[in-house]
Amino acid sequence: MWPAAPPHRACRNLETARVNPIHRVPSCFVLRFSSSGFAVYSDGTDCSFVFVRAFEAHKAPFTEVGREFGISKQTVSDFIKNKVKILEVAAKSSGAGKKNVSHGVYPQLEEALLVWLMDSMCDELPSADVAFDDLRAAGVSIPDGITFEGFADADKDLELCAKLTDDDIVRQVTEDSDDSDTENEEPDPTQPTSSELTRALMTLSSVYSGNMTLNEIEADMIGGKRNAVQKKISDFFVPKCCLMR
Repeated sequence: MWPAAPPHRACRNLETARVNPIHRVPSCFVLRFSSSGFAVYSDGTDCSFVFVRAFEAHKAPFTEVGREFGISKQTVSDFIKNKVKILEVAAKSSGAGKKNVSHGVYPQLEEALLVWLMDSMCDELPSADVAFDDLRAAGVSIPDGITFEGFADADKDLELCAKLTDDDIVRQVTEDSDDSDTENEEPDPTQPTSSELTRALMTLSSVYSGNMTLNEIEADMIGGKRNAVQKKISDFFVPKCCLMR
């Protein structure tokens, strides 16, 4: 199928058409005239449609477009005069006016134009060495013997991580870390102040006699806890009979 926009629409605008010249059609295609008066390529395919679409895309003087295509002024004039007829023939042959779009009748030309477009775009990109030379021209200090590939691969053999021995691994695993998980650890007990100790002794003295030692007081407290009777679950609920009263 013919592309929605011909390769020549890659040019930006009319204002930039003269700054960025139109890429030439590959020189392998030699122009000649058919019996109908239209210019065709050496393999018999029509080139007038390509020229007309390029001319409409750039809106540049037809003499300039013809010069870029390598077409004579008379041929350009014939294309412009028969522009409507050329576009009608191209639309019918490419199936643009049909419900079921069919393939173009010039597959070799379409494939060649696609290859030419890709090559022309790649030709506009500077190579790595050219870009490296531009850096030198801009004042960047780069030795003459270094290429862009050599600069990019300068540190490819550099080892960024040293190999660990078994002792290093054991030491890293067993050593204490400040970032260890301390969420479940209980806080260290704090020492009571003198006032807190005084209040505690006064409380013990009010409950126990002054002749009892701390060990005896501790034993009595433990024994009391052992003799305590565990409450039943029913003790926490009020009987229904009490609620009815």
